[in-house]
Amino acid sequence: MPATVAVMLMTEKPPRIVEGVVLEQASDQLELALPEGSPMPRPGAMLVLEFPGSDQPREMATVLSVEGQKLRARVRIKHQDQRDAARLYAGIHLNYCVIPAGQPLDSAGWMAGGAAPGTLFRPDPYMNFSLTGLQFEDIERCAGGDNILFTLQLPKKSTLWRGVGKVVRIGVIPKGERESESQATHRIAMQFTELPEEARSALLDLTERMQNNWLRNTLP
Repeated sequence: MPATVAVMLMTEKPPRIVEGVVLEQASDQLELALPEGSPMPRPGAMLVLEFPGSDQPREMATVLSVEGQKLRARVRIKHQDQRDAARLYAGIHLNYCVIPAGQPLDSAGWMAGGAAPGTLFRPDPYMNFSLTGLQFEDIERCAGGDNILFTLQLPKKSTLWRGVGKVVRIGVIPKGERESESQATHRIAMQFTELPEEARSALLDLTERMQNNWLRNTLP
């Protein structure tokens, strides 16, 4: 503490992402600070909170009060046995090229349509996604701090978007959790550093639809 948090304002159309900081967390309430000049939600607004680079699960919260650039919110869903349910998984077609940390990164050339400077790998499409990044499974092709050039295609979308990311975490998949038909040995968490607005909007739409469906089946 303090921890960085991506605050998704779900009452706006389309939902908007603001990066904030957790100032205090106790029981089911959190105090958050948003950057100066950021739009502040009103009491009663629904938020989705994500913690980039952390194992902390996505949380849904309701704004209780707002004072200046600070707000207090109550977490609506926070149960350890709902950890996986609170995450979102989908069939996402990802192709990625690893640029080891310290090596030159031509992100502008890649985003403009240039060729990948190395091999493009394609992991299993069933992966955890959020508005800030992806977690997918593959063999150990990268390390924390490496950069990634990637293409991304979302479910029921024909558009192939390009983006740039950074590996924030990589861990071994316990043997008992590995899929028998897959060669994947590691879980790789990548945070987006560059992503077209159209792709971000599509991710927002997918997140909202899946989260709302999950809420309808979970909350009383």
